[in-house]
Amino acid sequence: MQFFSKNFAIIVIVAMAFFIELLDTTIINTSIPQIAESFNAAPLTIKIAITSYLMALAIFIPISGWLADKFGTKKIFLSAIVIFTLSSLFCGLSQSIFQLALFRFIQGIGGALMIPIGRLIVLQSFSNQDLLKIMSYISLIALIGPVLGPLLGGYITTYYSWHWIFFINIPLGIFEFLMAYKFIPNEIAKMPKKLDIKGFILIAIGLTLIAFSAENISENLISKAIIWTLLLIGIGFVFLYIIHSKKTENSILDLNLFKINSFQIGNIQLLISIIAAGGISFILPIMLQTYFKLNPLYSGLFTAPIAFGAILIRPFIPYIVKYFGYKKLLTLNTLLLSSCIFAFYLISNINYFYLIFLGIIYGVFYTIQISCSAVIGYLNIEAKDKSAATSLQSTNQQFSLTLCICINAFLIHLFTLNNSQNSGITHNIEAFQYTFLTLSVIFLLNLFFIRKLRI
Repeated sequence: MQFFSKNFAIIVIVAMAFFIELLDTTIINTSIPQIAESFNAAPLTIKIAITSYLMALAIFIPISGWLADKFGTKKIFLSAIVIFTLSSLFCGLSQSIFQLALFRFIQGIGGALMIPIGRLIVLQSFSNQDLLKIMSYISLIALIGPVLGPLLGGYITTYYSWHWIFFINIPLGIFEFLMAYKFIPNEIAKMPKKLDIKGFILIAIGLTLIAFSAENISENLISKAIIWTLLLIGIGFVFLYIIHSKKTENSILDLNLFKINSFQIGNIQLLISIIAAGGISFILPIMLQTYFKLNPLYSGLFTAPIAFGAILIRPFIPYIVKYFGYKKLLTLNTLLLSSCIFAFYLISNINYFYLIFLGIIYGVFYTIQISCSAVIGYLNIEAKDKSAATSLQSTNQQFSLTLCICINAFLIHLFTLNNSQNSGITHNIEAFQYTFLTLSVIFLLNLFFIRKLRI
């Protein structure tokens, strides 16, 4: 591949966007206890800084495809970088949980445009036959972010201030903007679809209420009656959207894509896998810092092997898929990853080699699961539906991450309350252990749907 050829530049730019997003997502995990301390809040309360970002992704990703078709991929991609970079500055300047959550939400709007449009740029630039290989290249570069995130976040928080974990996005954002401005083509749809405003409002309200309810289910700030009411209303709005989408030709999220077997199963796999396995990087640093009293840097050192495992396996995924096939590989990998999550349940004291080895193995199996699930979702998508498929699958993926954090926090809270001593998470290893055990069982639900895959 010629250096700085058009295709090479696109791979680097999209990988850089993924890298920035993954770095930002993982760098905050090791800083949660310190952010909570600076705001005089409980560590689990700071999950709002994560979920507000993910909530914005889930709400605004559906409109990303239409914006790209209407105004061009380059214009929206550049706008997304600007929003993401400026909001990172204000996240670092935040003086309260409310301010941090607000600016993280705005940052999520930038991410909601940057990441799916980055995927769309790849889909427009490369053939389906090269998709897995190209995405492996991009992921290999992008996954440096999760390796550096815990380490960099731990180092900055230990020796400086958590505010700087957001400031480092600024030079990265400037560099990404200049590269994208020079190399990304501005692809505009010849006949862009009409914006489904009613559908966007319905799905935005529905997902917001569901995410808000899940966020507060483990808190005592709002009565449980109100939370459950809002949850039911949110589900009602999603149901109204489903009815609306069947009557609308150009709905904001094309649910007809779920009629395609590979797209349906791929997205179900993403939903279950992310909810059950995607929260390890959130739980582990909190457990290491609150119960085992490690400083942020050391907790980052034991979280980083997860991303290292992901990097190790990425180049080999196309060959593993070719040997086993998607169905056999996902079946085997589901059993292995569930066992790996169960292995976290066995942690009762600090064993450095066990944590490092387990983190690497988890990173390997989780990366295989998410990579295969994501790719099979696109295998039978026609060119005219690639934008819609990207928006729908990205929405599912990001909303699953929102639910993941909320469900993980709820399980820890639930098992803490059920503990006979009820001494809080700082003295309650069982709450973390039972959470891992529960997640390992939930993950096995994948097996029921994999057998229905027809590829």
